[in-house]
Amino acid sequence: MSPTDQWQTRFASQEVWVLNTHYMLFGPYGPRVALQGTHKGRFDELLKCLAVAPPNAAVRLFWADAVVSMEGDELSHWMRFVGKNAPSEQQMARFLWPNIYAAWQGHPSFRSLEQAKADWAQCGHDQPTPGVSVWKYENTEGWQDSWTDADPDWPRQPTASSISFYLRKLQTQWKELGQTAVGLLLDTEGVPLRFFSESPLCENSRSRAPQALITVLGGPRGISQAFKAAVQQSFESQGITLLQVSLGPHEEVAHACVAYLRLEDDAGRLRAALTDLLLLGRAGYESMGRQAEATMRRRLRGKRPRPGRLARSSLGPKRRQAASRSG
Repeated sequence: MSPTDQWQTRFASQEVWVLNTHYMLFGPYGPRVALQGTHKGRFDELLKCLAVAPPNAAVRLFWADAVVSMEGDELSHWMRFVGKNAPSEQQMARFLWPNIYAAWQGHPSFRSLEQAKADWAQCGHDQPTPGVSVWKYENTEGWQDSWTDADPDWPRQPTASSISFYLRKLQTQWKELGQTAVGLLLDTEGVPLRFFSESPLCENSRSRAPQALITVLGGPRGISQAFKAAVQQSFESQGITLLQVSLGPHEEVAHACVAYLRLEDDAGRLRAALTDLLLLGRAGYESMGRQAEATMRRRLRGKRPRPGRLARSSLGPKRRQAASRSG
């Protein structure tokens, strides 16, 4: 097998999207998140997701009226430039806050790394952070004060529009790179994901395996059925398969899920598992899991030592010799 034919265990491109759409980022009098109280709007949980996301992944944090995006390596370069290498919750909040505040004021929310370095002596941390951009939905007049996050008719159009925009943009980029993508929606109703191997188990899978991954998950309050339908429709309209996967039947804490998927990706098992699920479908994938588990159980039973042999194996050399002579 030539090096070009070898299975690549990791995705070439990754995106992590956290839908915190039960909350708005902006209000009539300023941002609805704060540095002094990151629990407001559940800013704290989204910051944790950002901190544990794969280093090569673009991260997009969705509110009902805005999206905060971190893509490329400018943010990491800027963190090293200012001597802040540990991505703690409070530290990430300080990096994102200038961009959020600039967007609320109607000012540009993005600044290049070169420009930031040039302005560092004069502006310090008061200007937007490189590698961070904020998309703000402008047509909010008339529903900011009348809607509440408990309302079943909470507006979904800003989120649907932004998801479609990013999907079209990414599809163009990945097509130029010759990459195909798959979406991963974390949902308690999804298929339990099993990590068996560093390469797909189904046959003839390598040529059909996706190279790019978009992971979509909800914030602390999850994703409502209405928003889930909007996400599914957006992916379907762009021709990207959206796999529904469950990492746990009850507890799916957002930042823990992101961290767990990062570990499985680092171990080389995430792409293989999703490729099997994509090609086999839910029924075939679950059947494969049951068969693999049954096979392992049979083999373990077949190799189980007899009680006498197990007892003798636990003895020292001299005692084993004495036991064999007495036997």
